[in-house]
Amino acid sequence: MGHNIDISLNWHRVFGRKNTKRGRTIPGKCDQRFGYLKLRKVKMLINENLKLLENEKNPDEYILIIQTNAHLKEMEKAITSKWGTVILK
Repeated sequence: MGHNIDISLNWHRVFGRKNTKRGRTIPGKCDQRFGYLKLRKVKMLINENLKLLENEKNPDEYILIIQTNAHLKEMEKAITSKWGTVILK
């Protein structure tokens, strides 16, 4: 997500110091927190999906659950690659 939010041009004049936390803006923090919440939700859905997979007897439903699991894994990979994190098991 691209945001056009930046500190004031008069920051240095008003506060007498440079902003050293340039990457730690509120939109950046929000994006990071939402990414973390999305990752938690996806991991929860993967765990629920695996429980369904263990108990499923119908072959058609079994295939659907496997496809759903593959899609969730792709989502997990996309979220973690955006933030440069590694999936730890």
